Amino acid sequence: MKEFEYFGFWWIPSNPQYKLDGQINYSHEEGITLKINGVFSKNMQTQEIILGESENKQFTLLNCFVTSQEFLFFDNVTFRQEYSATNLFIGYHFTHLKDIKFSKFQAGFTYLNDLLQLVNAKGKISIANKFSANIEIIQLDDIQSHNPNYIQQEYLGKITLLEMEFPEACILNEILYKFVNPLRYFITLITDKPNDITELYLWLPKQFAQQHRIEAIFSTIKMAREKEALSSYEFFLDLNELKQHFRLVIQKWFNLNDEIDDILNLYFNAYYNNDVYIQNKFLSIVQTLESYHRRKFDHKVSNTEKHQKRLQEILDSVSEKHKQWLEEKLRFSYEPSLEDRLNKLFHLTYQTSSQIIINSQSLVNKIKNNRNYLTHYDKSYRAKAASSQDLFKITLLLNFILKDCLLYELGISDACRKELISRHPVYKYIKDNLNEFNVV
Repeated sequence: MKEFEYFGFWWIPSNPQYKLDGQINYSHEEGITLKINGVFSKNMQTQEIILGESENKQFTLLNCFVTSQEFLFFDNVTFRQEYSATNLFIGYHFTHLKDIKFSKFQAGFTYLNDLLQLVNAKGKISIANKFSANIEIIQLDDIQSHNPNYIQQEYLGKITLLEMEFPEACILNEILYKFVNPLRYFITLITDKPNDITELYLWLPKQFAQQHRIEAIFSTIKMAREKEALSSYEFFLDLNELKQHFRLVIQKWFNLNDEIDDILNLYFNAYYNNDVYIQNKFLSIVQTLESYHRRKFDHKVSNTEKHQKRLQEILDSVSEKHKQWLEEKLRFSYEPSLEDRLNKLFHLTYQTSSQIIINSQSLVNKIKNNRNYLTHYDKSYRAKAASSQDLFKITLLLNFILKDCLLYELGISDACRKELISRHPVYKYIKDNLNEFNVV
């Protein structure tokens, strides 16, 4: 998404006759900002919707809040306000939130074109989920919109987008969380590089007279990363396999997203955020693995009749005074421990994990102690906690475990997963320097 600025007139839907001049800016660092000469309401610090026009373009800003305001003393006293907004639509005026629904979108991602060229994917892909959407790979001439001064040569020419159309209109959050983010995460998993949303265009439902595309901008999605060179050795899927089974792999990925979307969001949001401390990255990957195991493999096998009988015997052995307290403490006693979950995941990924983990039980103990220390800051765990350097190494190892699990979900065989992950440069470095990575 390119940075831009426009000068125009701005108003709120409840008072369309009262228009103020001002400037809208979008930058990767600052997000969406609107500076207006005047004030819509002296008592309102937030506006649900602000509308605008500039250079024959229509603008709709959502969730706007005042970030600064000032008095200017010239010939007359003037009041100036600056707003930030979470969302911006270019190409249509929405006057009510309930009207913001779409029947189709086109999205571009940083490495989408590179990936599709390598796998030679073409045509439509039907996704059989509750939305019954179709994916189509299309190429368009890059539209030289926005201020021409901001367009660089690298943006000119053809752009590749993924297009999805729905039988029923969807609200924006559904489109983002059910389709756009899963596609972004899928490309990130395959290429092992952070993928930003480079373009996002939306279409109104067919009952609307205007069917041209609407561009969407988000303040919450930063777009400042530079594109790096892409090596086929960094791919976490075999390209030949991906060519032959691209539709099946995409279908499985969307099925997985329907099942564990919150877990994928947790992992990839941490993956995209380079500004967090290693302690937070460690806690995030451990929580992701724990949640993944709970959702996919924990069928509460210990919450059986035998377990219920054991609980009842324990409760019957205490006085009525303490029974309610103890019953509350034992409510989740059927859940496996973090140690049990990690051991089972290491067994699931044995083909790859055994190549880089010298002593799995010692590593599990180290992970458990670090998680407990960083979660509770109990001094008794401090001596057992790893240094920041060792924590970084453990986090790298656990990232490969999780990626192995995700490839397993896509139907990749044990032998193939081992081959795919083993060729990754970071994995090879770890394997070649086991003594350095022996953090247990």
